[in-house]
Amino acid sequence: MELENRGLEKSLSSSPANAMQIVLPEPSHPPPPPPPFNQQPAKANDEPIYEAVLPRDEDNVSPPPLPTPPHKLIRAKSPAIESANRSISPAATAAALSSPRQSRPSSRTSGTGGANWKHNNGFIEDTTERDQRRKFRVEKKLQEMENIQEKMNVEPLHDNYHDILEFAENYFNAHERSPEGTIIATLKRKSKSLEKIPMYEMVSFHRGSTIPTSHIHMYDPDNITIAISIFRDLCKYTRGDIKQDNEVQIIQSIIGAGINREELRDEIFVQCMRQATNNPSIESTERVWLLICLAIVAFQPSKLLYKYFVSFLRKNLQCEGKLKQYVQWCLDNCKNTKVSCRQYPPSTVEIAAMRRLGTIVCRFFFLDGRTKAIDIHPTDTASDAVYKLADKLCLRSIDGWSIYQSRSDGEEHVRAHYYLYDIIAAWQSKQQIKQTTQSSSSFPSLSRRSSNTTLTSGENRFIFKRRLFRHSREISQDPIEVNLLYAQAVYCVVKCDDFPVSEKVALQLAGLQCQVSLGDPKESTLEYYADVENYLPFRISRIRSSDTWVPILAQAHQQYGAGRSEVMAKVLYLSCVMQYPLYGTTMFHVTYRGYWSYGNTLILGVNCEGLMLIKPEDKFVMYEFRYTDVESIFLDPSDCFLTINLMRHQNDNASAHKCFVFETQQKSEIGSLIVSYCPGLAGWIIENEAPVKAITNDDRIRLYHNVINCRRNLIDSDMLNKPQDTPGSFLKNTLRRLSKHKLEKLWAEHIGSLSEHGETYKGFSGSYWSFSRQPISQSLSRLSEQDEQIALQMFHIILKYAGLGQNGEVVRRAEDEHVTLIQNVMERSMRKESLLCELYLQLIKQTTEHPDPNSRVNLRHWALLSLTCSVILPPQRNIRKYLIAHLRKCAGDCVTEEGKYARFAEKCVSKTQGTRRRQWPPSREEILCTINRRLIYARFHFMDGQYHAIEFHPSSTAKDVVEIVKNKIGLRKTAMGYAIYEVLGNSERSLVAEEKLADVMSKWERYRNANTGTANTSKPIRKHSHIFLFKKHLFLDQYMDLDDPVEKELLYHQVLHGLRCDRFPVTDNEAVMLTSLQAQVELGDCEDTILEYRQVSCHCLPSRLVTNIPNEDVAMHHQSLRGMTSAEAKKAFLNLIKSWPLHRATIFDVMQSFTSNWPRVLWLAVDQAGLHLLEHRSRNALCSYEYDSILSYSPAVNCLMIITGSDKKQSKIILTTSQAFQVANLIREYTEVLQSPQAFKKREGGGGGRKNGMNGSSSRPVSILHKPAPAIELQT
Repeated sequence: MELENRGLEKSLSSSPANAMQIVLPEPSHPPPPPPPFNQQPAKANDEPIYEAVLPRDEDNVSPPPLPTPPHKLIRAKSPAIESANRSISPAATAAALSSPRQSRPSSRTSGTGGANWKHNNGFIEDTTERDQRRKFRVEKKLQEMENIQEKMNVEPLHDNYHDILEFAENYFNAHERSPEGTIIATLKRKSKSLEKIPMYEMVSFHRGSTIPTSHIHMYDPDNITIAISIFRDLCKYTRGDIKQDNEVQIIQSIIGAGINREELRDEIFVQCMRQATNNPSIESTERVWLLICLAIVAFQPSKLLYKYFVSFLRKNLQCEGKLKQYVQWCLDNCKNTKVSCRQYPPSTVEIAAMRRLGTIVCRFFFLDGRTKAIDIHPTDTASDAVYKLADKLCLRSIDGWSIYQSRSDGEEHVRAHYYLYDIIAAWQSKQQIKQTTQSSSSFPSLSRRSSNTTLTSGENRFIFKRRLFRHSREISQDPIEVNLLYAQAVYCVVKCDDFPVSEKVALQLAGLQCQVSLGDPKESTLEYYADVENYLPFRISRIRSSDTWVPILAQAHQQYGAGRSEVMAKVLYLSCVMQYPLYGTTMFHVTYRGYWSYGNTLILGVNCEGLMLIKPEDKFVMYEFRYTDVESIFLDPSDCFLTINLMRHQNDNASAHKCFVFETQQKSEIGSLIVSYCPGLAGWIIENEAPVKAITNDDRIRLYHNVINCRRNLIDSDMLNKPQDTPGSFLKNTLRRLSKHKLEKLWAEHIGSLSEHGETYKGFSGSYWSFSRQPISQSLSRLSEQDEQIALQMFHIILKYAGLGQNGEVVRRAEDEHVTLIQNVMERSMRKESLLCELYLQLIKQTTEHPDPNSRVNLRHWALLSLTCSVILPPQRNIRKYLIAHLRKCAGDCVTEEGKYARFAEKCVSKTQGTRRRQWPPSREEILCTINRRLIYARFHFMDGQYHAIEFHPSSTAKDVVEIVKNKIGLRKTAMGYAIYEVLGNSERSLVAEEKLADVMSKWERYRNANTGTANTSKPIRKHSHIFLFKKHLFLDQYMDLDDPVEKELLYHQVLHGLRCDRFPVTDNEAVMLTSLQAQVELGDCEDTILEYRQVSCHCLPSRLVTNIPNEDVAMHHQSLRGMTSAEAKKAFLNLIKSWPLHRATIFDVMQSFTSNWPRVLWLAVDQAGLHLLEHRSRNALCSYEYDSILSYSPAVNCLMIITGSDKKQSKIILTTSQAFQVANLIREYTEVLQSPQAFKKREGGGGGRKNGMNGSSSRPVSILHKPAPAIELQT
């Protein structure tokens, strides 16, 4: 085998018969003839995909050694090194296994003889001297490891021992001794003087089940409450009084709390260490150590606790039996070097494995149906599993190979840093939810009995295959990799149909595949070819019946595969598939959310060179972009949208499309794959903020003095209330009751020197400006008596939102209640400028010098400050300077979350400055986005029914968002005249350019809440939802460009909407022609059979005309359009619309009563020429007014008055309409554009200059909505 392996590199040109006999693990069961492709094991539904029990001899007194964690194992770089390591003498191997840390359980394999592959294929060196040197180095290393182990076992307490009692004296809270379970206990709790528990008792076993507060000092009351609850559950679990299912739930809840809250991790370890020390019950102690073993692989102790925790473990190594194995496990895993902690609490399978001192055996599937089972450590990531699989398969290179998880909802790549135990826990969680849903109430006892610790494979499994194809056109020299690539190629051709394979090529490939599976063809073996779907893609196999394909496959086998060796057949198969341009391209089915003529359903291909847009029918590549042409990619955080922005200098056929938006459920998978090929496009992964440059100490001092100077300016301005508290009130209000030594130590660690904060300026000490846990007794600024009470209520609400209630008690609030609290504070402060200044002073105070910058209390205060900065800024100049100085000082912190919030708030201040004042408090959507340091998310709809998800800043105006939408849909930057409308039911309103969209969303929320609160539940109410609509607003000649395909498509759909809404006077003949043109666009050429056109007419005609259209006339016109493309039909459709001179006008329904000569109901058309009054639903214009003849216009709620004529003779027109303000705004916008200097240059025949001053003709109509600038007489 050794010579055979060395000669395989030359086997790609020649075909030795016995070359590739041992290449992959054998199938998990003998395959029937013929071996079916991609056949799963016969017991796939019952065979466990991962197991919790390792086989061992139950008669042994002491359990076997535990596996070594992956970070302490040395990975082999090549099979040669591994084979050399195996050549060491058995005595050295036995010495290596003397310590429990050095052994690993043997791997399981479903194949036969798989354990000897690496030894058989290894390269054995013949040089004796090299072997002796290697043997000497290994023996020396083993001797050093033995010495270290002996030192740990003999002298565990004399080598840098750190007693947990020292940690307790420095960081523990003082607990009051209180008897439990009696009435006396309740009475004694109310007494003022209670005995303190000495620290040596707080690190030893506690017989009770409750503690008054957390062991470690915490600043978040919510964490304290959870810590007390954890200790209660821990005591209940260690006593063993509950069922096994409840034990599992308690273990998962405790470890889950540590995963979700980093502040609780040390508290969990301390509680477990306490209950494991001097515990009189062996069973109780084993339960505690089981929890510690599960916790240590889920998260690590902090740097402060680590040395005490390690000393605690070394001290307990003196235990015997199972406890010693538990301690050794914790000691081996207490220095995990992984980047992140676990994301899920342990599954029942992991808990069962740890109870038996074992690991989980996971089964990995290959694309040819074979499997491999290996042991997985709790800290093994997907990258570690790839290394282990490559080691067992003797795969030389793992470049591009990855692990996928196959679920019922699809296949997903497991990222390299994901823990496999987390994936298993997620599977189990979903499976339990599914089982709970299915067996809801019928037979609950049966569902409880069916729970076990071993999950069957079911629909979840791990798959090993290649993900990255960097050199996709090269045949690998590794025979193992050739086998894996061949199986993946067969899967892509037959099952996925990823390549445009013709029938002839498919038969050639099928013949080679038959040669690999069946060997040389034999007589009377046609039944071997019965499974046609395993050899041909469904697109080709469906052409004929299975009986027809069987002899054809047999002939293809004889013609293309006979006489070829297995390795040659595989290489030929790969060589043929590699000729396709799509080989090595990962394909994702997406929906294009844009405007073009290729259809919206397509395939997005990702390969090592760039991106492809592929037609799904024939795999035709429409567009191809290299990564150098891609500017950025963006994954929508709130919707299934993926945005790809191209460089602006590209000059290919797709230059009109600079932004592609795709809708797909696999957006994260696509983004991750693109970044794997091109790391430069990873901007969507990194947090949306510029890299923080560490500041120097001089900068910190300068920023600190800026804050001090701003405080003194505020004091000198005489706008602050002088504090009445004593200088020591800061410690009293901020910190818990501690000894003098602890107070000084905490102050020095978290706050700074005493001299710095002891400075008092004009009676204002440091406590006035710093964080306070208690409600303030007076407002910070000088307010009236009534406003001061509101200010105190505002501060109380801030404490509630942060999690601090009265007297520091925690107040748990749901998300909606949090939003209500924030809106309450914001609404009160926005009513009055003095209260707004007071709010900023309170928030700056609560975010200053917090003892724990990363605590949830501090981060909630910062979230509220960031939200306030994004909504409205303080009107007082000194407070605004103080705010900016405070943010700059805190933004220099590049480590904590506080610094991130400070930088985000600083951006919000810069965006909010100079913008229009907000009218409404923030909406729920805005609050939830901003407090998470995200932009606001909203959907913007289009006239064709599609929508795009857009993110924008809370201070963004309608003009800003229009530019974002234009870039999103690929509309050119010079396109003008577009606007955003707010739509409710049948009414719509265009937003003014300077109007903030966040204000509009807040107004919508108020409207919905008001209707919900006052609605009568007895009557059904038709609910209308507000939406944003993007469409053309001003139809001027210089704003129209039908050569732009995007604008042409937008105008086409806007015209269709106007026709459906009956805003276009259509005759019967025009209705027939429009329907036929629309049928040509939607249906294509007319067939011989007469179609039903009512559905088509509903898309382009008002409902009153649909029933009157004769179907035969439409069919006749449709037949005359045969051969016309969709683009030509749309152009003819728009040309027909242009036959009406007012086709660009905006139509409003109005009523008039000033003359009896006209009908009462009219149409008011507004366009670039002026105003036009028409008969309703008619082209007959009654009168027209140019903008120069309009002197003024005054809108009211349901009325619009227009004064026309000249200064000498005037006429008044009064129209009744609910859209009076919309008409007035449209008139103002048209006149502003037409009277601009650019418009003057484009107008022809503009003879003579206009008079200036009040006596001359006005340059624009006068309106209460637009006041003209005062005329300035030029003096000579």
